[in-house]
Amino acid sequence: MSIEIMKKGLLAAVAGCSLFAAASASAVTFDPATPNNPYTFAGETRLVTPLGTYVCDLELTGNVSDAPTSDPNAGTVMVTGGNVSGDFPCGLINLQNLPWGSTGNATVTSGGATVNLDNIGAQDSLGGMLLDCSGDITVPFINDTTASRFDLDGQGFGGCTFTRASGSPDQNLLFADPSNNIQVFP
Repeated sequence: MSIEIMKKGLLAAVAGCSLFAAASASAVTFDPATPNNPYTFAGETRLVTPLGTYVCDLELTGNVSDAPTSDPNAGTVMVTGGNVSGDFPCGLINLQNLPWGSTGNATVTSGGATVNLDNIGAQDSLGGMLLDCSGDITVPFINDTTASRFDLDGQGFGGCTFTRASGSPDQNLLFADPSNNIQVFP
């Protein structure tokens, strides 16, 4: 076999691999294909603050979409509202600085996504006497065919940290409503 024939064969193989790689790259894929916004995620949280530890029910509502960026594995999550409830002082806590999120704030991974939420805040209705926290967090979103979830555990913002109690495996996990579940794939 001549060197010239080997060169042509090698070039053809490289071109074929390049086309395969380009065809393999895809944009964010949602299941369901068209997001059924808004989505609600809820669960029991345990927030350790400078003034005490509060175990409350947290419900966050928001929208998801693909991001209009050049990164095919970027998406957008916007938290547009929410509610805190439970034993004292949970009913006094208000979510601050909504909406949380920005365009292209989620990076899709093999198991879901990583979401950056900027300038989140929580303060009690007494002017911050019991709770006053704000800051940025980065949380994983985990796909699950029954109820996908966000994992807040270990995330700190402004002197407050979501910390799971021993023996409470679902604490700080916000689960999707199973009747309106979403999954994301690269």
